Amino acid sequence: MLPSGRKCVPLTIPMCMDLPYNMTVYPNLLNHQTQADAEIAINQFNPLVKVKCSEDIKLFLCTVYAPVCTQLEKPIQPCRDLCLSAKNGCESLMIKFGFRWPEQLDCGHFPAEGICVGENKTSSTPAPSRYVPVFFDKRHRRYLRFWTGGWAVACCVCALFTITTFLVDLARFAYPVRPILYMAMCYLMISVVYMIGVVGEDSFACGPYGGTPQLLVAQGGEGTACSGLAVAHYYFTIASSAW
Repeated sequence: MLPSGRKCVPLTIPMCMDLPYNMTVYPNLLNHQTQADAEIAINQFNPLVKVKCSEDIKLFLCTVYAPVCTQLEKPIQPCRDLCLSAKNGCESLMIKFGFRWPEQLDCGHFPAEGICVGENKTSSTPAPSRYVPVFFDKRHRRYLRFWTGGWAVACCVCALFTITTFLVDLARFAYPVRPILYMAMCYLMISVVYMIGVVGEDSFACGPYGGTPQLLVAQGGEGTACSGLAVAHYYFTIASSAW
């Protein structure tokens, strides 16, 4: 329930229609009783919004004249920083045309902290690199690399031994024994894929690993070597299972 005397209405002021809310509350922060009264008052700032003297002027004005509807006792005010950003960007232009920043919009009236509407900023700063890698440190990755490489070498040796045994007297090994030779060839190729990955380290990675690492790798043709190894691994794994 809203406090007595306040009511929420759909936002219809054209200047504020593209903001991320669609309900506003009245009386507003300047005690306008209806949205029609607020629209008349806010329209005098249309030239400032059109010339974009400040990137925050529209948000500031709308949070004053058409505050978002909430269940709080009072409408949420704009933060003082938001007001200062709008004022610093537009006051010089207003003075040039003989106007001053309105007294009712004095930034000292608005809170510096607490619940308020802040500046419309989006940070593009990447996550600090000290938090990457997320799951394994360098020691664990090195251990897993050697562990994988060791089993790949063992698989390669066994596959080569099997292939050599068959090739010594190929005619001697007919069906149903012959598929073992084909399985050994498949596992030889699979072990080669793993060994290339161990020796090549990050040079065969499917995505960049640097100062701004990505946790997920997007599809694309950037990592040709990675794609080739993946196709080879998939093909020979399926082939070995088929045999």
